[in-house]
Amino acid sequence: MWEALCGKRIKQPVALAVLFVLMFIGGCFFVKANQAKEFEKNDYGVFLNADASSLERFKMYETIVIDAQYFTKRDIELLHQNGTVVYTYLNIGSIENFREYYTTYAELAIGDYEHWEEEQWVDVSNPDWQKFIGQLSQESVWSGIDFDKGTFHEQMSETRDYFCKYLEACKADGMEVYLLEYTTNPKLIQKIKEYCKEQDFHFYISSSLELR
Repeated sequence: MWEALCGKRIKQPVALAVLFVLMFIGGCFFVKANQAKEFEKNDYGVFLNADASSLERFKMYETIVIDAQYFTKRDIELLHQNGTVVYTYLNIGSIENFREYYTTYAELAIGDYEHWEEEQWVDVSNPDWQKFIGQLSQESVWSGIDFDKGTFHEQMSETRDYFCKYLEACKADGMEVYLLEYTTNPKLIQKIKEYCKEQDFHFYISSSLELR
């Protein structure tokens, strides 16, 4: 009787110890899984109206487009150290009057840019201007913007097909392609994701024009 009782008393602590060990191991796996998920980076983001206060958030992206005019050299270096590829915004078809290089290229302006008072269309065939351009980033391929109403809509099929054909040709020529779309429509978002995955394009979908 005594031996039986002792056996039960011995087995109970052992069982509890095994249980605690299993719980500990399970907890470690759970923490590691959460950490891996937490530090998984997004592919691409566009933040043209952001500033240095967003540096920590930028670390969650493999590649970002910012307006480098509002960041210091040190800010960019910190992002590079984190492994984030940084591009600065440049509209290759227009020139903005508040840019440092405006006076250098102002003579290339050829007309007003609708909806943007500080911008003018520029002669992109000029060799000096062409030195500015590099990677290809196309805005509003699948989505469109109604500036009068401040709303988004699905791009007309004719316009979409034109840009898709153009971008696919650029990709075939060896260029990296980045899409910037504006929409909150779940069905359209899914179409964009599927198309970009199929074509191996990078993309960023924004719910607002602010791009913060």
